[in-house]
Amino acid sequence: MVSGVARRTDPLSDQSAGHLRLEIDVVAWDAGFLAGVIADLKCPYTAGTREAWAWRSGWIEGRASAVPAPAAPAEPE
Repeated sequence: MVSGVARRTDPLSDQSAGHLRLEIDVVAWDAGFLAGVIADLKCPYTAGTREAWAWRSGWIEGRASAVPAPAAPAEPE
């Protein structure tokens, strides 16, 4: 991929039903994901841009992957 942009779309979405298909900047998303893993809050992109949106989306996923899931409660015997 030369431009760093890929189409990630929901296969179940239907534009005729008013759903929106969004393109996400994969390079920005990946950078955000890595920043989320280490809890770096400094987005390098201008607020309100497609890149900033992609970075923030990646950050959320990266942060979620870095936080351990809570232990399942013990089942009663």
